[in-house]
Amino acid sequence: MPQSGRPILPSWEERASFEHAQGMIMELTGLSAIAAHETIENHATLHLSSRAAAVAAILAQAQRYHT
Repeated sequence: MPQSGRPILPSWEERASFEHAQGMIMELTGLSAIAAHETIENHATLHLSSRAAAVAAILAQAQRYHT
């Protein structure tokens, strides 16, 4: 036993608490990865939408010149 009076090995409560914290960290990491992926998808969608709007404007302008 160390000088602090605590055993070297953690108690089952400490291990359970640590395992619970590990599980929560893994869950948050997974949620962060999902959020990052969705952010990238949303950015790509916005980019495509703005490109589509630009193409529509060019086509409308070209149609005006040809009519």
